[in-house]
Amino acid sequence: GSTTTGVSFVLDSLHVFPAGLQLMSLPWDFSTRDAAVVLGVSHADFKMATWETSGARYRIYPNAPADRFRLGTGYWVRLSTPADLSQEGTAAPTVFEKPLQRGWNLIGTPYTKGIDFYSIAIRDQGGTVRSVQDALARNILGSTPFAYMLGGYRLVSAFTPYAGYWLLANEPCDLL
Repeated sequence: GSTTTGVSFVLDSLHVFPAGLQLMSLPWDFSTRDAAVVLGVSHADFKMATWETSGARYRIYPNAPADRFRLGTGYWVRLSTPADLSQEGTAAPTVFEKPLQRGWNLIGTPYTKGIDFYSIAIRDQGGTVRSVQDALARNILGSTPFAYMLGGYRLVSAFTPYAGYWLLANEPCDLL
């Protein structure tokens, strides 16, 4: 029943995506919410795509799987103005498994902290868990991740929250 005056506060976004083309992901699952609504962008202005490895084709918003932000998945987004992510979705489990199909996979970081690519594990088709170095040496993985930065691709050795990556798998496997 009392009133307090003279209080000032600022609401900050969890992340601001700049205008322009970017390869991105979200560290939360929003698989039950429309992607444009999550970023507060009008449906008419929203341009998003993700790569469907099994069909070797892009899927374009509003078609699944480019209609929702799913954990561990990367997306191409072109924004006409900056977009604010203002709420968290469902967090990833402590151990997250991302299935990779044979070919190029568009992936993203499922956590809010960066991950050293060489610290993750790979489970091969036989169920054996291997280090990234071993998976690369055995040709299970065909490359380290590629990030899209400043209009071009760069090999990277760490996953950063909110960024998307290309990763080549020479056989089906799981990132752990």
